[in-house]
Amino acid sequence: MSLDLKSSKASVVEARNLKKSYRQGDRDVQVLKGLNLDIHSGDCVALLGASGSGKSTLLHLIGALDRGESGELKVLNTNLASLKDSQRADFRLQNIGFVFQFHHLIPELTALENVCLPAALKGKKSEARGLELLDWMGLSGRVYSRPYQMSGGEQQRVALARALVNDPKLLLTDEATGNLDRERAAEVLEILFKANRELGTTLISVTHDADLAGKYARTLRLNDGLI
Repeated sequence: MSLDLKSSKASVVEARNLKKSYRQGDRDVQVLKGLNLDIHSGDCVALLGASGSGKSTLLHLIGALDRGESGELKVLNTNLASLKDSQRADFRLQNIGFVFQFHHLIPELTALENVCLPAALKGKKSEARGLELLDWMGLSGRVYSRPYQMSGGEQQRVALARALVNDPKLLLTDEATGNLDRERAAEVLEILFKANRELGTTLISVTHDADLAGKYARTLRLNDGLI
């Protein structure tokens, strides 16, 4: 695999006075309350916090899956508020890989087909890259297996390979090991760190587990909508 090693500490995420609230019944609940944040190229960051602290909301804003209501958020020097919905979708496809607690693999597709799907959306032929990533994940024997034929840990590694197939600058994970036993979780975590270390991919992971967060190079604790 060709490796793009970290060569700079350019800014990847800049948030200033970022606010976000949601409507619940007849009231607005403010989740982010003027948050400030700086994350740089090649960082390996855990966003730690209890349920309701705002960590997943923040991740969704960084990943251009949702919009803040005020303040400024720049990701890869792009002001996300300035993008139309179609532009945000293209920005995600070009720059960001996602891994969630549930792997969200398409059951009818093989491991290789699942991995190659984001590249196909870009009009790219990526079978060679998909095979390379699956081998990198230790899944060379599962290339043509479908999700129901794989363990939970194997499925999550397929999801991680899929997240990396477009060589994203930013990898976002939300409780990516939450459904795995300790051994499988350790395997997935090591691959996340390997992607950060060897590919130079900036890694931001949401977790409620302080022990897991302690394994990251940097931990940011969210409490009541602030860091």
